[in-house]
Amino acid sequence: MKAPKWFVTELHEFDPDLRIRWSGHMEMWHLERQVRRGLHPGTIRTDGYHDDYVRARDGFILVACVPPRMLCREIFEKLRTSDLWSNGGWQKIIRDIEEGEQAVEDKKWTDFQDKIKHLSAEVYNFISYRSGSRIFPGEAVKW
Repeated sequence: MKAPKWFVTELHEFDPDLRIRWSGHMEMWHLERQVRRGLHPGTIRTDGYHDDYVRARDGFILVACVPPRMLCREIFEKLRTSDLWSNGGWQKIIRDIEEGEQAVEDKKWTDFQDKIKHLSAEVYNFISYRSGSRIFPGEAVKW
């Protein structure tokens, strides 16, 4: 099978190192990217028709598997949003993860402090009522 010409053209405009290839083995489209250092074909399956072997032989890696009728322009948007380098690289990803973890930790401490403050107020009121230095709200004072 061949991919639609419009899709191949837009794919090469989006990134010339990408290709779309039909996998008869999986019956899906394989979106693949050319790499400088791929696996040597002798290090993987020896079946010359297997997808891993074809990719290694041609110097490509698998980016995504696309169902037969799903070749559409939305794929380009998904590729754009998942591209590591266009989104700031590893350093930004690490920073985002650490900031997210810090926010979760800060929220846990804030929730814990609020809970302790509430429990402390309850204990204080209970001891005050018990010792008689305070009366329950709504309780009438007897003269």
